[in-house]
Amino acid sequence: MRPYLLPLLAIALAQEERLIPYQTGSSALQVSGQVIDAQTGEALMGVRVKIGTTGTYTNERGFFWLQFTKPESLEVFLLGYQPIKVFISRSMEGLTLRLSPIQTEIESIPIIAEAERETEAGVFLEKAALLRNR
Repeated sequence: MRPYLLPLLAIALAQEERLIPYQTGSSALQVSGQVIDAQTGEALMGVRVKIGTTGTYTNERGFFWLQFTKPESLEVFLLGYQPIKVFISRSMEGLTLRLSPIQTEIESIPIIAEAERETEAGVFLEKAALLRNR
């Protein structure tokens, strides 16, 4: 085998098995920052932060760090909060992203416990209800 083909073969195999990252003609960009609650200013842990096909979660202090190769939309999501989508075209550090809680109200739902009379638990609950009503 010719000596100059060996490095090319190694790169091709490594790419196929995803052992090393390889980017054609582009340098890696990065974005980092913190996600906080817009109302309280508290750091939010476990927020899903995604850019392109790469994603991560914020740490216990709300911080994240991601690499990307081309301009993409940064998507930020946490259940119970309004998601954010921001277009990022260059490396950025120290972003502060504020998530606003979703305000929802639901009607109260009464919960009624009933048990079959044939079970010991059912007989006990029936007797307990009779004693409460006295």
